[in-house]
Amino acid sequence: MNLLRASLLEVLSAGAQRSRPVAPAATGDPDPLSSPESS
Repeated sequence: MNLLRASLLEVLSAGAQRSRPVAPAATGDPDPLSSPESS
């Protein structure tokens, strides 16, 4: 469980740094605008 959570945090953090500071990481849900860019 911890590994999965860490992976999600890393992915969210990476996406946040690319587009926004830490907004998506705070809510835990990636923004729809930055989501397609990563996916």
